[in-house]
Amino acid sequence: MFGISTMELVLLGVLGCSGIQKIVAPKDVQELWPRIPTWSWPICGAVEALGPVLFALTPYKRLGFFLSYGYMGGVLSCICIIQNHDGHTIISGKSPLGKMGFMPLLFATLTTYAITTLDDDITTTSSMFKPIVYGLLGSAYAIICANYEGKEKKK
Repeated sequence: MFGISTMELVLLGVLGCSGIQKIVAPKDVQELWPRIPTWSWPICGAVEALGPVLFALTPYKRLGFFLSYGYMGGVLSCICIIQNHDGHTIISGKSPLGKMGFMPLLFATLTTYAITTLDDDITTTSSMFKPIVYGLLGSAYAIICANYEGKEKKK
């Protein structure tokens, strides 16, 4: 079409729409993760939407992959680690999603895999450490945000 693959087009559509939703209507996703501060949702939405745009449509592919891996690391940590105010994670089955809490994990894992398949820099085992490190940075951001908001509400 415009010199982009079908997978790039799918990621542009899915992550772009989801990112824009976090920018314009963050309250919709905030009820799943109430400990993530309100101010961080537009930032996360911008990173989510911008990553695929950069790696699919611009020469700044490395920056796009960095943003996408970091964002997906934050998503995976939110699903598996960060608890809501009742002390439950999304994947626990006791979140607002109930027994369907595994679906965001499945979607995030498949999305991360799709991003990885598009990254031409991943050709050896040692180059696999880049997305892992970027993902860990995203996880750290999510955990810091969750702990920051928790401390703010206690005061």
